[in-house]
Amino acid sequence: MNSFRAALMVLSFLLSLCASAKEVTDTLYSAKNDRVIVTYSITQKGNKIDLQFKNVRKVLGDYHQRKYEGTDKIHTLFFDWIGVRKDIKFSGDTPTAIALPAKATYKKSSDGYFIVEQKPLLSFELETSGATSFSVPLYLAHYEGKQHYKILCLCGNLEVRLPNTPTKSSGARTVNNKPTQQSSSEYIEIEEDFSEFDDQALNLINSINSSLPYQEALPMESTLEKKVDILVDLQSRIKNQDIFKRIDETLESYNRKKKELERAMAESNKQKADDEAFNGCTTKEDYERYVKQNPDGNHVEEAKAEVSKLEAKEKEEEASKKKRTIWMIIGGALLAILLFVGNQVLQSFRNQRTQRSMMKMQQDATKRAQSMARSKIQGEIRKQTNKATGQVRKKGQTIIRGTANKVKNNKGNNRVSI
Repeated sequence: MNSFRAALMVLSFLLSLCASAKEVTDTLYSAKNDRVIVTYSITQKGNKIDLQFKNVRKVLGDYHQRKYEGTDKIHTLFFDWIGVRKDIKFSGDTPTAIALPAKATYKKSSDGYFIVEQKPLLSFELETSGATSFSVPLYLAHYEGKQHYKILCLCGNLEVRLPNTPTKSSGARTVNNKPTQQSSSEYIEIEEDFSEFDDQALNLINSINSSLPYQEALPMESTLEKKVDILVDLQSRIKNQDIFKRIDETLESYNRKKKELERAMAESNKQKADDEAFNGCTTKEDYERYVKQNPDGNHVEEAKAEVSKLEAKEKEEEASKKKRTIWMIIGGALLAILLFVGNQVLQSFRNQRTQRSMMKMQQDATKRAQSMARSKIQGEIRKQTNKATGQVRKKGQTIIRGTANKVKNNKGNNRVSI
């Protein structure tokens, strides 16, 4: 029994020697003054490394406090691979995956992301014992609903030191890391040991190479640019020729990617200018000028087709104009003829009306003359009649007076002479 207990104690002692663990609390800051306080434990059992997140607390800066009420829908995330996912959507800032040590054996998760509030466990194995730390970029993300997270900002890289890594010794020196995203540690302690420089360089190489495929436009991510600057500064301290060569290859890949993005940007700008030049054309002369100034443009055939179309339209308009001119001439001639005929007809009507007026005037004059003659004759007749009547009356009176005188004269003779 005692021997069994002694065996258990020895086994426990050996396990304690083989498995070393430590719990760490670190504080990270974002560019917008958000603060993330993370507590985690890092355990190493032989070649196996377990990173277990214990707790996380978020303190939003003024910018995000004004934009979001509370932190219920704001989560702390990190990623082990970057790409398109079927069941969930990420928008906002482009994230960076974790940078594990060189020659680490790790099986990527199916989702590709972890929520620190859910206290995830990250495990991997190391083939060599030269690694000292690895980096976990932490992001604040707002849950928009319907499996959609909007990545708000990077809260810096959580630098996790492996349990068996010695802490700062008397021979250590401090190197300013000048991180783009601030963290609670403004400086990274680097041992005066070439292996640690090598490990830091390998971590940077892995991180840079994993980020390069997701750079789609210039400028590249500020964190990536900073890592490249740190790697360039670190290259002079590297004595391992293989790692030195890998740094050159990484920097060459970075420069090649940058030139590729520059070419893509130049091509995009050229395409944009070409599109603007073509879209600004409205006349035949504009399209001809575009073809002349952009012989290799993407819209040359379209411009030529537009020129042909406008030329055909001009010819059609010219033919239509000629036809309108001919019809105007014909119409003018017909109108002149109609005006002439109309004038003749009107003149004839006027002549007829004048003749009728003259005939009427003649008839009226004749009637007036006849009436005047009739009146004159009637007056003359009345005058002669009156004159004859007067003469007869006078002659009768004379006869009567003569007869009376004779009677008077014959009274004495009592004779009557008739």
